[in-house]
Amino acid sequence: MEIKVSVIILNYNTKDLTCDCIKSILKIENEIPYEIILVDNASTECDPIIFEQQFPDIHVVKNDTNLGFSRGNNIGIDLAKGDYILLLNSDTLLRNDTISYSYRKLEADKTIGALSVKLSNPDGTVQLTANKFPTLKNELMELLRITKFFSKKERSEFFLGSEFDHRTEKECDWIWGTYFFFPKALLNNFKNKLLPDQFFMYGEDIDWCWKIKKLGFRIMYFPDAEIIHYGGASLVEEEEKKYFERIFPNTFKSIALNKGCIYAWALYFTKAFHLLTLRNRKDFKKAFIYFRFLFGKKQYWLNDLLIN
Repeated sequence: MEIKVSVIILNYNTKDLTCDCIKSILKIENEIPYEIILVDNASTECDPIIFEQQFPDIHVVKNDTNLGFSRGNNIGIDLAKGDYILLLNSDTLLRNDTISYSYRKLEADKTIGALSVKLSNPDGTVQLTANKFPTLKNELMELLRITKFFSKKERSEFFLGSEFDHRTEKECDWIWGTYFFFPKALLNNFKNKLLPDQFFMYGEDIDWCWKIKKLGFRIMYFPDAEIIHYGGASLVEEEEKKYFERIFPNTFKSIALNKGCIYAWALYFTKAFHLLTLRNRKDFKKAFIYFRFLFGKKQYWLNDLLIN
């Protein structure tokens, strides 16, 4: 039977979660023929042979070193036989036949370049999967308090993210890499027919979506299919620390690569200034972190962009 979808799962010291993820796929009577490619990123927790023993029908790839999220997934993509590819985080559980739903959606609409589904925390709360690109225009409107006059519906359309209820199907700017479903033919537009992999981890999803939209395709949020995502249930303090230490620098770099360094710098300068005008200690702290990055010694972010 011809394989229609290649499901690629990246494992790095998440044995139990990865096994649960695979089981959640296998227990569903998927209507679409698929394969599962498990890429182990040099885990130290266990020998990847465990996955081969427990799931003999999946393809296990063992990397000698931890290649990160993008390059690790590209190892699986290079082996994929399906017409469509699903990048699926190991800390997820399918709640319905998301693979078939996603496949039929993209088969019916060839304008879609990438699709994600409804992501929920274990307690049922919805994660903010559908997002708009960070833009200088939006930051200026926030700074000038123009958006205060928006209705709830207008804010939802303008910002998505936390302003959007994630109950309805919606075209957006970018989606999380947690569940990233796309046609394999899309890769013909990229070097070596693989996804761009300049980011080790974090920021790659927004960069991919930027490049996909530049090719003329749409990015879609599709809530009919649903998964549980454990990784999105971290404490607020943990998420904030991860954002400033790991996510924000890569997001800045992605914006700079796609819109220019000056644009990215102006965007976050405006954002930091807006935070100062809110006049509370927590926002002051965030603004200081942004300013420290923007005015850091030797502007290391610009040097890094020029090198890459």
